[in-house]
Amino acid sequence: MGTSGTSPVDWNALPEFTLENDPDADRSDAPDHVRAAAYSNRLFDASFEAGDSGKYVYLADVEESFFDEMEAERDLEPVDETYASFRDDPDVIALERFEQLPDEFAVDVERTREAAHGDGSSDARSS
Repeated sequence: MGTSGTSPVDWNALPEFTLENDPDADRSDAPDHVRAAAYSNRLFDASFEAGDSGKYVYLADVEESFFDEMEAERDLEPVDETYASFRDDPDVIALERFEQLPDEFAVDVERTREAAHGDGSSDARSS
């Protein structure tokens, strides 16, 4: 797993969330953690739904090889709305466990830490 910033993030220090609604519903104005859960459901076959809790990280970058593998192995195409949204702007992902984070993902350590400390500045879409 890649990281950007001064040091890797610790699982216990990741920002947490509890979903109030189904993350696979309309995400046009959804908070970052809701989009993160929807992306994880689609990309990792996670099962985040209303009432579930989890953790998330902000991403600095996702290597193109990740998308190539997803499209080849899982028959995903950019026409899939959730996948297309993540491919266009891979900025956040929810995790059920830290090992779920692919090596092709570079964590934005600073932004993730800011969100974990609850200053609210990282989640521009929260209401």
